[in-house]
Amino acid sequence: MKVLVTGGTGLLGRTLKDRMSKWIYVGSKDCDLKSQWDVNGFFSKINPDKVIHLAARVGGIQKNIAEPYPFIFDNLQINANVINWCYENNKPILFASSSCVYPNYSETYPLKEDQVDEGPPEITNCFYSYSKRIGNHLLRAAAKQIGLQYCTLYFSNLYGEHDFTDKNDLKHHLITALFEKMTNAKKNNVPSVELLGDGTPLRQFMYAGDAAEIIVECIYEELEGENNVAPNENLSVFEIAKAVKETVGYEGTMFFNGEMNGIFRKDICSEKLLKVINHKFISLNEGLKITYKKLLELECGN
Repeated sequence: MKVLVTGGTGLLGRTLKDRMSKWIYVGSKDCDLKSQWDVNGFFSKINPDKVIHLAARVGGIQKNIAEPYPFIFDNLQINANVINWCYENNKPILFASSSCVYPNYSETYPLKEDQVDEGPPEITNCFYSYSKRIGNHLLRAAAKQIGLQYCTLYFSNLYGEHDFTDKNDLKHHLITALFEKMTNAKKNNVPSVELLGDGTPLRQFMYAGDAAEIIVECIYEELEGENNVAPNENLSVFEIAKAVKETVGYEGTMFFNGEMNGIFRKDICSEKLLKVINHKFISLNEGLKITYKKLLELECGN
């Protein structure tokens, strides 16, 4: 089976490649996914049996607030071009979405798949979120019109060792930024570190290795439809920061500046997925240990 993976140089793409090296991984240097011409030519030349669409313009809360237009425009182009090629060639596609697409408030938690369109997403990343929602609506329309086989996975926040490969991407994920701050503070004997927000928002963080393994299982099980993917742990940002601090062994203090909290909670329920795929998520503490070990290896290599 020939599988083409977009976003092959990102956190999840690199993690997936560790497990499925024979699949074809596409980065921005290989093909400009914002160009329909490039996508049609590149994809048709490879002619994959299935497409895994991980590519996106991503960034942290500060980037989303500062650059809203490219976060919706670029992602709309990327998603439309990739999905349209699959539609025109009737090729199955797995689409990586995010828990951030869910409404910014619900009367019931954790959130389930049928709640995605019940309200607007959180304001700080709503433009990115809408691009993901529209991508999923394209897939629903394609499935309705030609029976296109698709699987959308709503992932919770990710972290992992491949976040450290590209230093330009360090601010993309909270845990990666925390590791950078704590390790630098420890190395330079800085007595305290400043963190965004007030520490109260709740987040489900998933080790990227879990996400990659679930993608592989979904491909071979030919899973269809929309499914949440997240561990049950739903911890406060303070608890997450404290866990990173302890993993690093930083003995200074940390304080929150109260700025840019983001949505308070957005936890999702993976019950639907786990009825079909038998998977046990690793704990945050275990995932942090694996990630930190890799960070130390990279520092030693430098």
